[in-house]
Amino acid sequence: MLLSIIIGAAVGIAFSPVCRIQQVTVIGLTESVAAEVAARIKLPPGANTAFLPLRVMSAVADDCYRVKKLVISRRSLRSIAVTVHERKPVAALASDHSYTLIDDDGICLIRTDTPGELPAFKGLVARRPELGEAIPPERLVPLLVCLKGAREVGIEQGLQFDFSNIHLCVLKTSDGVGGKLGAMRDLYRKIVLFGRLLEGLRTEGKRVKYIDVRIENKPTIREADRD
Repeated sequence: MLLSIIIGAAVGIAFSPVCRIQQVTVIGLTESVAAEVAARIKLPPGANTAFLPLRVMSAVADDCYRVKKLVISRRSLRSIAVTVHERKPVAALASDHSYTLIDDDGICLIRTDTPGELPAFKGLVARRPELGEAIPPERLVPLLVCLKGAREVGIEQGLQFDFSNIHLCVLKTSDGVGGKLGAMRDLYRKIVLFGRLLEGLRTEGKRVKYIDVRIENKPTIREADRD
């Protein structure tokens, strides 16, 4: 009997005005994203802190393309906090004299004039994608493969890829060393091979103009002219 009384009392409190949400605090790294989330939150009548409105927040996250997920927590009997986890750019798509930053799901997040230190990809998509749009999987997969290879050998910062000719994909490091990768296959292996060869050549004090890894077991190395 005691257990029933306790449960009944708890349920009564949960559905009473005492627990009705009166304040929502949105916490995020970027003010504009947090403001967008706040503007989209529409709590149903009677929403309370005992049963958090998870479906509502899930719908808000789906509507805000720069949001990866929202985490809800109770702050008091009548208030909740919504923490915004934003999507993070991992690469830049070059098109129409500008760049579109995308995350690892291929979601287009931001338009900018420069890729900064992010790896940039030219010729990977036929047109400039709309913000909030996801690039096709057949384009996202090779991009992620390239990022994985570049990170493996530590050359991803400021790296540039050009896929304008799918039969002769090329790259250029932040300090201007070129790489010929050939067709869009075995990209991970070729990029790792390129990076390791470049590291070895630099250790030997050599200045490199480009490394051709189209034939993996017979790479071609061209040294830069001495000043």
